[in-house]
Amino acid sequence: MFGEHYGINLSLYSQFDAKFWNKLAISIGLRGEYFRLDKNDAVSTFDIITSKDTITLPIRPVIRAGINYQATKYTFIRASYGQGYRFPSIAERYIHTSVGGMNIFPNPNLKPETGWNAELGVKQGFKVGSWNGFADVAGFWTEYKDMVEFTFGVYKPDSALYPTFDDIGFKSINVGHARITGVDISVGAEGKIWEFPASFMLGYTYTNPVDLNYDPATDTSGTTNSRILKYRYYHSLKADFEISFNRINFGINFQYNSNMVNIDKIFGEEIVPGVPSTSIMPGLNEYREKHDKGYFVLDIRGSFDITEKMRIGLIVKNLLNNEYMARPGIIEAPRNIALQYSLTM
Repeated sequence: MFGEHYGINLSLYSQFDAKFWNKLAISIGLRGEYFRLDKNDAVSTFDIITSKDTITLPIRPVIRAGINYQATKYTFIRASYGQGYRFPSIAERYIHTSVGGMNIFPNPNLKPETGWNAELGVKQGFKVGSWNGFADVAGFWTEYKDMVEFTFGVYKPDSALYPTFDDIGFKSINVGHARITGVDISVGAEGKIWEFPASFMLGYTYTNPVDLNYDPATDTSGTTNSRILKYRYYHSLKADFEISFNRINFGINFQYNSNMVNIDKIFGEEIVPGVPSTSIMPGLNEYREKHDKGYFVLDIRGSFDITEKMRIGLIVKNLLNNEYMARPGIIEAPRNIALQYSLTM
């Protein structure tokens, strides 16, 4: 149906690990990737530019390196750098299909995605009374070239005068040069409240995902005139707490994501201007305007140990029954209550 295509992926890698003075750990890795899609389509080529000529290698080198230094007994400093390279799949390039009524279009001109990531972090252990824990702070920087995104849109063939619903769907496309920077902070500890064992985990992530090639004069596919990548959050927060009272265990989980600033504008537009019946998701724009502060979800759980091997538990998801969308047009599950029985053999 989609023609005959043949792909082959070979790789050779090596890694060096060493530790010095029981405090400094170093890791260096090198990987060579060879990928060929169809007989005359080698997409893993790598150019070495010299003063006289350009040497083209059939193998794409990928490197990674990391270092971890124990500054004090409970203080660890780390840094890492790694490259990434993703080849287009046969499905992304050639398959035209439909999943659940949604069209998936091929992109035979899709290019490989390349990128790199760097991170610098500090992990500090601590002890406060009966509590033992850690605090971790890390900054990260990621860049992509020819970044591949599964993009929703109207992909009308050149031979057609007007688009139809058969021309609406998703296609993998290269969005250009993207940069994602941010910071990740986490704190966790275990201890006792009075005489009862307890633990908690708190994590916060800030990301700034931008399209460096964004031009507001030509790129009007998003809902905002900013560089932010689609379907991303600036702020994410997660927290979890658990305590045990002899045979009774109780836990609470909290998750927050800030507003998804940018999505594909076509989701809330009319395909044929002035004809409301051609809107893909009627009411989406109004919903997003009303719910523009992000969302949070609160879950609770409790259990009782009948014996050492038997446990009965109660799990309540979305306790406050909040209405929210993690993805455009998909309302997430309302409050859900589940009774669970487990037996360990």
